[in-house]
Amino acid sequence: MRMVELGSVCTITMGQAPSGDSYNGSEDGLPLIAGAGDFMNGTILPKKYTTRPTKVCKPGDIVLSIRASIGAKVPADADYCLGRGVAGLTAGPELDSSYLWHFLSKAERELFSKGKGATFLQVNRADISELEIPLPPLDEQRRIAAILDQADAIRTKRRQTLAHLDDLSRSIFRGAIEGRDWSGRVEGIAEVQIGPFGSLLHKHDYINDGIPVINPMHLVDGKITVDRSFSVSPEKAAGLTAFRLIEGDVVLGRRGEMGRAGLVKREHVGSLCGTGSMILRPREGIVPEYLHALMASVRMKDHLKRNSLGATLPNLNSDIVRNAPVPELAEDQQKSYRSRNECIARMAEAVQRALAADDELFAALQSRAFRGEL
Repeated sequence: MRMVELGSVCTITMGQAPSGDSYNGSEDGLPLIAGAGDFMNGTILPKKYTTRPTKVCKPGDIVLSIRASIGAKVPADADYCLGRGVAGLTAGPELDSSYLWHFLSKAERELFSKGKGATFLQVNRADISELEIPLPPLDEQRRIAAILDQADAIRTKRRQTLAHLDDLSRSIFRGAIEGRDWSGRVEGIAEVQIGPFGSLLHKHDYINDGIPVINPMHLVDGKITVDRSFSVSPEKAAGLTAFRLIEGDVVLGRRGEMGRAGLVKREHVGSLCGTGSMILRPREGIVPEYLHALMASVRMKDHLKRNSLGATLPNLNSDIVRNAPVPELAEDQQKSYRSRNECIARMAEAVQRALAADDELFAALQSRAFRGEL
């Protein structure tokens, strides 16, 4: 298969920031794509407009992030002004646009590796232009793109199913607490303990492959994600037994984004609560899954945000959390919620496994496609 440099079959328009006094939020002029921050779920959601556009992309072009989130991309659905954080790619007559899209997905890691810069990584025109793209005849490009489109559509449907299951879980929780009197307090349903102070756990105490420490960054999408690079030695952990996690605990982030919470499961037992987190241990008669859903609920997030301390970095203390209002819900109703939620969780796990298999298949197809083996 013939290999060519991308720049020889594709027009690359590097973005350029327009004059600052041309910016506006009143939709006057062209929408401005400043960077990947204007991408959202595969579409363009510009925050600003400019009356004096510099570099412009057209419908059908591919808008590529060239700073920080190098390689992220969206299709252009209209004319846009390209800011300095993006480039516009227009497929030439020898190159199918869908084939180019899939090639850029395959080349994302290679392009990211070319990034340079002290403050944030960035790639330039040459970095993009010098990418080598296999170039079969147009009919073959379209056939390859169609296969990859179909495989990717299956992955998209799996993700949509996961999103629907997540919505269903939240809906069941809302139904369980709808109309309830929020006259209780967190301290009535859970013991609250703040993580170790800085004097007990220092940055230099962290090692690799020790006892994991759970900080707010490890609370992702309502789950605890252990990172073994954030751990301490068994000897250090022995002096922090008060912060050891047991099954059923809820770890709540107390810095930054409010409402980040994760439920401690069997595989997390023995980990430590980090300095930026706190432990909520359910009292007798309180179902851990219910406590977790409550602490991650929209209403709780809003309350914690309103009552957090600090202008630059919101943070919580134990009193704020202890006094946060909660609804009264009988134990049998909590168990009913848990039962229904566990059913949804099992379905989500099955879909997640299928999605992982789909991802492996797509990666294999993608690799074969650009080796000329598809």
